[in-house]
Order: sequence, then structure tokens, then C-alpha cells
Amino acid sequence: MDQPAPHRDPLRDALAPAAATGVVMLGLIGLCSGYPCVSTGLRYGLWLEKCPATDLRASADLQASGMVRGDWGLAHLSIQAHWMTAQGPGGYETSAPISHTHVDIGLIDPDGNPVPGVELRDPAWSGDRLTVGVKLPKTPDGLYKLRATVEPGFETVVVDAELPLFTPALVHVVGDRPLYKPGQEVLLRAAVLARTDAAPIAARPGTWRIRDPEGTEMLQEATKTDAWGVASTTFPLAVDAEEGTWTATFDTGNDSRTVSFDVRPFKLPRFTVELEPEKSWYGANDTVRLEGRARYTSGAPVGSAEVEIRLAATEGRWPLPLAWEEPRTTRTDAQGRFRLDLGEVPADLMETSKVAVTASVVDDAGERRGGGATLKLSADDLLVQTVTEFGGGLVGDFNNRAYLRVMTPDGRALPNTDITVRNAYQPDEPEMKARTDEDGVASIQLDPGEPVTLVTEPPPLRPRPFSPAAPRFQRANAHPGGRGLTLDERRAMDRLHPGISACGVNTVGDQTVQIGVQVASSGAVTGVLANEGRLASCVASVMRGARMPVGEPRTYDLAWVVPDSLVPSLDMDWAGVRGLESAAKSALEEAALDARTCFTRGVGVEGAPVAHVHWRHEEDTTNLVTTVAMAPSGTGLTAPVLACVQRALGGARLARPASSAGMGEATFTLVVPQPPGSVRQVAQTDTGFQLQVVAHDSTAAIGRTKVTFPVGWLPALRMRATPSLAHPGDTLAIELLRGPDFRGDLPEELVLREGSREIAKAKVDKKARRAELPIPADVDGFLHIEALGARTVVFVQPDDALSVELATDATSYAPGDTAKLTVTTRAGEKGVEASVTLAGVDKALGELAPLTSPDDWGDVMVRATGADAFGAFGPRALQLGQVRGQNAAMAAVLLVSDLPMDPAGDQAVYGSGAVVPPVEEALITGFYRGLERLVVKVRAWEKESPPETQMDPPTMARLWREMLKEAQAAGEPVVDGYGRPLALAILPDDLLAQTDPRQVVADSTRLPEDVIGWTGWVRENP
Repeated sequence: MDQPAPHRDPLRDALAPAAATGVVMLGLIGLCSGYPCVSTGLRYGLWLEKCPATDLRASADLQASGMVRGDWGLAHLSIQAHWMTAQGPGGYETSAPISHTHVDIGLIDPDGNPVPGVELRDPAWSGDRLTVGVKLPKTPDGLYKLRATVEPGFETVVVDAELPLFTPALVHVVGDRPLYKPGQEVLLRAAVLARTDAAPIAARPGTWRIRDPEGTEMLQEATKTDAWGVASTTFPLAVDAEEGTWTATFDTGNDSRTVSFDVRPFKLPRFTVELEPEKSWYGANDTVRLEGRARYTSGAPVGSAEVEIRLAATEGRWPLPLAWEEPRTTRTDAQGRFRLDLGEVPADLMETSKVAVTASVVDDAGERRGGGATLKLSADDLLVQTVTEFGGGLVGDFNNRAYLRVMTPDGRALPNTDITVRNAYQPDEPEMKARTDEDGVASIQLDPGEPVTLVTEPPPLRPRPFSPAAPRFQRANAHPGGRGLTLDERRAMDRLHPGISACGVNTVGDQTVQIGVQVASSGAVTGVLANEGRLASCVASVMRGARMPVGEPRTYDLAWVVPDSLVPSLDMDWAGVRGLESAAKSALEEAALDARTCFTRGVGVEGAPVAHVHWRHEEDTTNLVTTVAMAPSGTGLTAPVLACVQRALGGARLARPASSAGMGEATFTLVVPQPPGSVRQVAQTDTGFQLQVVAHDSTAAIGRTKVTFPVGWLPALRMRATPSLAHPGDTLAIELLRGPDFRGDLPEELVLREGSREIAKAKVDKKARRAELPIPADVDGFLHIEALGARTVVFVQPDDALSVELATDATSYAPGDTAKLTVTTRAGEKGVEASVTLAGVDKALGELAPLTSPDDWGDVMVRATGADAFGAFGPRALQLGQVRGQNAAMAAVLLVSDLPMDPAGDQAVYGSGAVVPPVEEALITGFYRGLERLVVKVRAWEKESPPETQMDPPTMARLWREMLKEAQAAGEPVVDGYGRPLALAILPDDLLAQTDPRQVVADSTRLPEDVIGWTGWVRENP
């Protein structure tokens, strides 16, 4: 790898002779001051008390901080010398810092080549640490290295610190489709744009990564963007590709983007279903009709197909009529058409509502497809949405500015339309007049007066059908075997439902009854066992009449859940004086259950007192003496019903003779279960303001409605910019509006910023509370001004905004035809070159997976965030050129909450690197080179020595020493990282063990039978 050109320091070159003289003088001083190792001092500037016993090795640590292309950063370099204190086994490693040595610093590009143009300044040593100012040239994006080449005299060390020099970027990834079959090819494109100005970044390195649903990386591909900042890739899916959600990621620098796509077998729909209401919106008493059509993808109608249509409310407080909730069925005609007539919208329609209508069509092949439409309902013929400067509300007795978006109930804006606004609670006040802009938004100044109490009426009632649930089993087992019930046994039990349901009068709320039933082989019930109580007795009576399937004798273990009958019941408030109050209470509760047979479902007044019962009983009797006083009115019950209740309560008896006398009183109130939707909600009240808005055309009123505002809050200081929707070169007029809580002075000046960058500044005319700031001609996007806690936002539309047009050469094509597409890209009115991505998919694919939207780019192009004014105009709409009117823009920027604050240009980069002497690597390399030579010598010894001669430790040690001398003489010394000959005594145990005679000698007969531990012998005989 080429090294960067050395950096020459003119001052160092000029002082070189003086430095040499200084070195000699320092050597003499060293001798006199106790540094006996003059050689390292004179040669390397390394003054030591004791000379190194081995060669010197160097380590280096490089830290790069605040590195920015085109600006200055700092490099910090520390250098250490390392050596051994002795040649033998008693030596240890030590080190000392090196300073004032020669250093070159340069930049290496991603391909390993030196980059010219690096500037250095102010090199300074502080102890053993060198600090140098480094200015990097402006280079393309990439992973670079800051390289320091250190030459202390005894070796050259190169240390690198990685510098990821990447422009802060926005990354957008798009695929050609959201859904693939196994075996298809995935096409992907990524666009990389500079974060500060959204300009394409060319030659930007990046990496594609594709992962399967389990997270396994299936593709890793390095690439670079083209001149338009675009990188593409393809990925062929295997025919057995794992099904599920896959992800594709494009990483570049510190930025990345991930998109997902699904892989699964699928079949495009054979036909589609369309549904459309006759009118764009409906009011009260309007007749609602919808028309639908089912067509095969070939265009042929789906005739005589079954259609099921369902409705569901999706927005609004108005409840659907119950008849609209029921599914409806029809069939398509020969042309594949069908029609739905819902009748009139009820007169109790309130506010605005949306109703989702879905149509499900089944063709003769059994395939089912669906289509849908939305019904828009409105009690008024005008829809008005509001935005204010005071948290969406108005401030009483104050000059307020409010923005009103005026629309028809179907959401169609009324642009350039006159409106009149009046305080709904002060009809004698004069009207306010305004005109909507191109987006149907009007701006008005108004004093709403004092807030009033606003009443929000509850929705109308929609009582639903009312009937108890069917009985069900909590447990049903048959013995022997404890098996579940067979289908025939289930059917036999189902026939008992009417009787079990009738038992529901004996319980308030659902209750479970445990019961055992024995059945003969004929299916007749031969025995029933149940708990005590009237409910269990009722269920047991029903079970005795059951007729089960013929079969072996069996016993059933059953747990019936008996639902409440939902007829009214009596709730008892109990008071006992003395005696067996609990027994009397049970008796009256049983009597109250008897009274349930007197009531009719849904009849009676909830919570009404029905009867007061005074009771007493004597000792040793079951007779309960009662005096029943019935309520004369207010119960909603007829006289016969009240008489029936009185008889039931008066007939109460104790279950067993009382052990003592007792008396007390009980009050019975009516509990009337109500069907769902029959309980009316309570009207809600709030404090606020209400305005009446009327829209006019040239001849008459178009529509009218009322809008409400909460009570808003007034900040201490506001700023208002005009225009809010500006162009490069415009001048902004900034008003400063103080509130009652403002204290102190207005700011001296206002600063217009793009993100964190200052682009204009102006003095404030404190008398007029006004300032004017010019917008530079090269600036667009979101700008803002902040002062004393107030903020105003402006959006600058580029004069040359990019637009795209797509045209086809025909309106329709037959299978096999070639379609020609014409794409036109313009900047303003001028045609320009641009990078274009085209992806064509069958529209029917959109029924299986969401297709990419036309403004998919908006999620990276628009980085400002905030609520959408009127649900339509937010940062995204402003950035994409979808806001035309000044009033709409002013309302939109009011709700912008966060703006990107990226600094202009690169962000500072930090990196580090270190190099240590490869002493362990050198030790291992030298050892195996020596071991190879040793094996050769041992084989020669085995061949030449008399047969009776055996290898012992002294002989092996001698052969190792001879090997070291021979290697030295051959110019291939066997040394460690510090240049020490690898004597056996300095080898670590793991390497020494490999020189054991028992490891090296090939013929084991050459080894003595008496084994001497090799490692121990070497350590004892160094």
C-alpha cells in the first residue's frame, strides 16, 4: 500500500543542525546526571537509567477528534518504546514514552490510496503526546483512514484511525411491489439525499441487506450510488423461499432505511367489486341508494351472483338504525350490477357521520370478493372546521383570529366563497364577512364576547331486541368413562332449552346448577339428583321429562348455566329486630322470586319502591306473619300485577320451625332489566363559544351550520409572519403581538433561521412592533423565528419545484399490446433531467397488499412534524405543494410543532486506532522456524548415532543450541519479538513442550525407559 507523502516541517528542517548539537550536549548531560544508557538517548532521544537488553519495539495510539471535511480538527498521538530487561528467563517487558520523534500524518481513501491536500498546523508535544491540527480536503463520501507514520529510529510504525466521512443523509427505499411469490425477483432502489438540502449524493457507498422472516441475512451487497444518488439491486427468491415478511435495508454511513415485503403464494382475484352511493352525501329524510357492479378482470360481468351487504358506523355519535345493521342479500343481474335501497335517513340524524358499506359477492365458482363504499351523512348542509391561534379555542372579550375551512358535508372545499359569521348567542351583533381562499379557508377577526354554556344533546335511543340467552353447559360428562356428550345426546339436551329457560325466573342473574341424571338403556330417565333450592328443583323437574338416546345404562354429570329470565325482580332492603332474621330473610327472598311470575319483561319503573313488609314469627312455628303495604303509584305496574306481588310476598313461610321469636321490616324496590340501547345518555354541558356560519354564492345561501370553540388561552407574546406561504426573494413582515402577561422589553432584533443556520437578521421597530426580513433567493422549505418564547413558522415554496407527469398512448390495451408511457419532469415550467422510478403492478394486487402511494417520498422529504390543520394541511402537504391558499398556509404553520435543526454541512467525526508490537506473533513464528530446523537435526542424529545411543535432555538441549547458532549464521535467526535468541529457558510452557524429546524423536527405542520430565529439567538447567 502506498504511503502518504511525508509532511515536511520547515522550522524543523531549519533547526536540524542545532538539534544535532543539542543531542550531543544532552548526551554529555545524561552522563553527568545519572543516565548511563547514552546510546538510546543519542540515537532515539530515549534517556534510560539502564540500557535495554533487547531490541526496541514501538507502539502507537492515535485519536482523531472533530474531523470535518474542509475544516480543522485535531489528531492526538502517543508513542511508547518497549523492550526486555534481560536476555534470559529473568527478563521482563518494560516501556517508556517517546517524544519529539518524526511523524507523518495523511489521509487514506477507501481504496487504500493517499489523498492529497491534507493540511497540518501547530504540532505540539506535551510530554509523550503529540497534538496536531488537521484540515481534511473535501472528498467524496466514504470510509477513510487518518494515518500516522511514526519513525522513532529503530522501526517504522503505521497506525490508522477510521474516519467515516459521510454527509448526513436521508435514505429512501422503494420496491417494485409489496408482495411476491416464491421464485419471483425482488427489485429495489434506494435514493440517498443530503439531509440539509435534499440534494442527491453521488458515489455514496452503501450496503444492501435482505433478511428472511427469521432474520437470517440472505443478501449482503456493497454498492455505490449513481450520479442521481440512486443505488439499485435485485434479489431472486428461491422457489422454496420462506413465506412471511422479509426486510430490505440500505445502510450508508450512519444512515439507513428498511422496508418490508411479503413472500407467499397468492392468486390475483378473478373479479372485482365496485360500490358507489347515488349521492356524495345525505341529509335527514333523504333516500339512500347505492349501486354496485361485479366484473371479471377480463371485463365480463359477474352475473347472477349472490351479494351480501353490511353497514357499520365508522365516525360520528349518531347510532345507525337497527334495520341498517342487519345484513341484506341480493343478486347481481346479467350485467353484474346490483342495487341497495336503505330507505330514508331518520329525522333524528345529528351532526356528521360516516357509514362503511361493504358488499361481498360470491360467483358460481365459489370465489368471494368484496368491495366497499362510504356513506356520508350530515344534519347540516355545510361543514366547517376551525383552527385558532389559541390552542384551538377563543379568548373571551378579545380580538381573536380564527381560520375556518368551509366545505360541503362530503368534504369538498368551497374555494373563493363569501361567508358570513355571527355569534349564535348574540343575534343582535353585526355579521362578520370573509372570503375563502383557493383551499376553502377563510380568516376572520372576531370578538366572541363572554363564553356561554353549551349543551351537547345525547344520541337518540336505539332499543335492541330483548331476550334472555339460551341455557348452556358449564360441564357435561357421561359415565362410564367420563366422556363428553355424543351428537344425539346434545340434540336431546337442546330440546330441554325452553324448560330450562323457564326456570330463569328463579334466579336473579345467571346461575349454575349442578345435577346428576341416571338413564336406562331405553333412554328413559330413572333418577335425578340436585341440590336444594327452587332453581335446582325446577331444573331437576325438567330433566325428569328428558328422553335420551337408546343405549347402555349411563349416569350424566351436568352443570347447567341457567340465564336470568330478564323479567323485573324485587330488590330487598332488610332490617331485622331480633330472632331468626336470616331464616325470615330467606323466606322473603323466596317470596320475591315467586313474585317474578307476576311481571312482564321490560314493564315497570326502575328503582321504584313497590312494597313495605313488616314481619314477625313465634317460637317453634314456620308461620311468618306479614303485613304487606303496596306502593299506591309510581311503579309503572298495573293493579293486577301489584295484587299478584302482594299475594306472593304475603305467602312467605319459614323453611323450618323457628327456635326463637323474631320481627323486622323489609322494603322491596323494582329492578327492571332494559334492552341494550334503551338507556338514554345524559346531555353534556361545557363552556365555550358558538358561531353560526353561512356560505353564499352570487344568488343565495349555499348552506349553513354552527361551530363551537373551547375557551382558549392567551400567551404572553405571539409572532405572526406575512406571508406564511412565501417564495425565495420575498420579504417577510413579522408582527409582535403582546398579551396581558407580557413583561419586559421586546427583542432588539429577530433572526430568521433554516434549521440551526442563520439566514437573515433585522432590527425590531419597537414602536410599530414590527420587523422585515428578506428571504434569500437560494432558500426554500421551512423557516422559523423564535424570540422570548414565541415562534412563527414560514414555508417557502421553491420557484422551480419538481413536478412529474405520466401519460399513456392509449386509454386501454388488449392482452399482448405494448403500452407506451411518456414521463415528463419539470422544475417549475422548465423541463429537466431527473431520476425516475416506474413500477407497474396489477391493480388487483392492491386487494392483497397495500400498494406504494404516489407521495411515498414524503416520509423522507418532509421532516417537519405537527398536527394537520383541518385534517388536511400539515407539513407534508406544504412540502409537497398541496397547499395553495394563504389562509390555509397560515393555519398549517400554526400547528407545526418540530422542525429539523440539522447544522449545515458535515457533522464532526471521531476515530481512534492503536498499534502494539507483534511480539507474540514474532515469538511463535520464530519458534516454529526453529522447531523445523530442530527436527531435521534430530533425524540426522538418529541416523548417525550408534544404535545403543539414546536421546536424553542434555543432548536435546545441545541440539537446540546448535540449531540457534546455525540459524543465526544462515541469516534466519530464531528470535522473539525483541530480537532475543529463543533459548529453551525463555520459551513458554506450551511451546517448550513441543521440543520434548518424546515429541521430536521418531524412533521410540532411542528414548530411555526412565522418563525425565522435560519442562522441569529445562527450568532447573536454564
